[in-house]
Amino acid sequence: MGKGNIYRQLLFAFLFIGGLAAKAQDPEFSQFYANRLYHLHKWLSGRNFEFNNFVHTGENSFQNQRENVTLQGLEHLLHLFP
Repeated sequence: MGKGNIYRQLLFAFLFIGGLAAKAQDPEFSQFYANRLYHLHKWLSGRNFEFNNFVHTGENSFQNQRENVTLQGLEHLLHLFP
């Protein structure tokens, strides 16, 4: 599985989960929503992702820093990108 495929799956998962969040107020739907969040958390756990971060180094200059992160789950991802 290529990197692009993993990123597409992750983007789809966030869009899907975000769409589900609006329906989560419905008691019948909340169990399904919690189940999807759990499976996303399990899917992310232990996966290694490479992130690009542009750091301001001076006036009109930036430096690209690449960082490999092994995620420990959904909460870890949310802490990295508030």
